[in-house]
Amino acid sequence: MDATAGLSVGRTLIIHIGDHKTGSTTIQHALAQGRVRLNGEAPFYGAALNHNDLPRLANDIDTKAAVSVFTALAANMAQSASKVAVLSAEEFESFSPSVVRAMLDRHLGDQFDRVRIVAYVRPHVQRLVSNYAEGTKIGVFSGDLEAYARLSGSRKQFLYTPRFLAWRKVFGDDFILRPAIRSEMRGGDILHDMFASTLGDVDLSIEAAKIQNESLCLEDLMRVKFLHACLNKRPKRFHHNYGWTLQRLLGTLPKSDSPTRIAIHKSLATQVGAFYRKDAVALDKAFFGAKPLMQDALQEGINGACPQAQPSDPTEVFSASELRSLTLTAKMISELLENNAQPWPKFLKNRRIAAMHQDTP
Repeated sequence: MDATAGLSVGRTLIIHIGDHKTGSTTIQHALAQGRVRLNGEAPFYGAALNHNDLPRLANDIDTKAAVSVFTALAANMAQSASKVAVLSAEEFESFSPSVVRAMLDRHLGDQFDRVRIVAYVRPHVQRLVSNYAEGTKIGVFSGDLEAYARLSGSRKQFLYTPRFLAWRKVFGDDFILRPAIRSEMRGGDILHDMFASTLGDVDLSIEAAKIQNESLCLEDLMRVKFLHACLNKRPKRFHHNYGWTLQRLLGTLPKSDSPTRIAIHKSLATQVGAFYRKDAVALDKAFFGAKPLMQDALQEGINGACPQAQPSDPTEVFSASELRSLTLTAKMISELLENNAQPWPKFLKNRRIAAMHQDTP
C-alpha cells in the first residue's frame, strides 16, 4: 500500500529496528512518555522504555516464555483503539529478518492492515566513532579507537548493504531504510521522519523534551572508562546499566568550559574510508536512488577528522589528583555494592571493623 495514504488504510504496525546510534533513544523516550500524537491520537507503544526484550524472545519463538510475552502483547494491541502501533527495538539490528517475519506471522500481523519495517543507517565513519564511544561507556570495550576499527572491520559490522538487502528481500516495499543524516530527515528530526516515511501525510505533534542520550565529551568518557576499569569483575549487565547511570548523572552537572568532542584522527579516518567506500557506493545505489548520501558523508567524516589520535587512557587525560579522586569514588561504589541486606550505617561500620581486624596480628 502507498505510504502517502496516511491513516486511511486501517491499522498500521510500525516496527523500528534501529540501527544503534541513529536516534533510537529519542524515538523510544517520546513514545514511552506519551509525547506523540498522530491526528490527535496517541499511538500504541506498550513499553516503559523499549522493546529490546523482543528480539531474544523472537529468536526462540516457540518457548513458553516467548509465547507468553507475545500473547500478552497481542492482547494489549487488540484492546487498544489506536490506529497505529509502534514497536522499537534496535537489538533487531543483528537479527535475521526472518525472525521478525515469524514473529508477525505467529502473533501480531493479523491485527493490522499493513506493517512497516523502518531502519536508519548512520554513515560509516560517524557510526564507527559513535559505537566506539558507546562501547566504552557501557564497559564492553576498553581499547582505543584504532583497535575498535580493526575489531569492527574483522566482524564486517558496518558493511551495511548485504544486511539491508536481506531485510528488503523478506519485506519488499514494506521495508523502509532512511539515512540518519539530519539534513535528509523530513521535518528535520528522526521522529517526524519516521512517521512521515511510514505513514505519509498525518497530523503529527510531539511534545518537547530534554535531549536524551546526549554524547559524552572525551573527558567524561575517560572518567566513565576509569570507573568501569575499577569495577572490572562485575557482570556485563551491571556495566551496561552502570555506564548509562554515569551518563545520566553527568548530564545533570554543569557543562565543562572546554569539552573535547570525541573524534577520529586523519590517518585512521582515511583507512576507514578506503575500507567502507565500496559499501557506501552500493548502499547509495540500492536504497537512495544513487544520490551519494553515504559517499558524501564518508568523505565528510574524513575531512572532519582531527590531526592526531586522541588519548584513550585516562592517565593521559587527568592529573594524579583527579585520578586519586576517581579511584576513591570507585572504591566507595565497590564497597556499597557489597551490601544486599544491612542498613547502610551498620554495613559501613562492619566493613570498617572487618578492615581493622584484617590488619591485626
